[in-house]
Amino acid sequence: MKHIHHSSIDSTSLFLKNNFNKFIAEDQQILVSTDKQTNGRGRSGHTWEHPLNCLTFSFTLKPCPILTLSSLELGVLLAQFLKGKLYLKWPNDIINLEYKKCGGILCQVIDKEHLVIGIGINAGKFLSTDYQFDYPIGSVDSDLVLEKEEYKNLPLAIYQYILDNRLRPLDIIKSWNTYCFHADKKVKIVDGNTSHEGIFKRIDKNGAAILEINGEDKVIMCGSLFVIS
Repeated sequence: MKHIHHSSIDSTSLFLKNNFNKFIAEDQQILVSTDKQTNGRGRSGHTWEHPLNCLTFSFTLKPCPILTLSSLELGVLLAQFLKGKLYLKWPNDIINLEYKKCGGILCQVIDKEHLVIGIGINAGKFLSTDYQFDYPIGSVDSDLVLEKEEYKNLPLAIYQYILDNRLRPLDIIKSWNTYCFHADKKVKIVDGNTSHEGIFKRIDKNGAAILEINGEDKVIMCGSLFVIS
């Protein structure tokens, strides 16, 4: 494994992608972590803020046999690593026990053998008044203050856990549905100018959302999910 740690960097994912060919020639397993990320990006190009006590890191990973399950598998593995401190929100949000977003997963396909995964987690004490968001933001442990070495060591421990505990597709689906915090709740999924409202039932074999709308199941492949009730 190759582990590169920066005290500060614009984006761990961008750094990894820009240097991918050089790094992959040296090692198939590459982790980039940082104390501070200054220009992070989340899903759909959204900015990922980096307050204190936030872990931000990126790494290479072989895709799940069903590609669309890859980010869902990572959500499950993070929830397992943190031992009951997380829920999951479709498709790639990490939710704390107070039902506030505390992290996210960005999965980018490089080629058929490699993904670049970006993860951001508000791990510890977080003052939400420092930033303005359109949705509730929290942390995994509101009392935790990270020591300097933990910005390097915790991403390494998480990455090693992921490498050692890859899941089969059926186990991903079963476990993800168990960790989902909005199962059987009314939700809205928005994809561009299209939106669907219904009861979230589960994910299917490809990781798509299944909504019950007017008594019938509808499969939604992508979009942003909002809980209505």
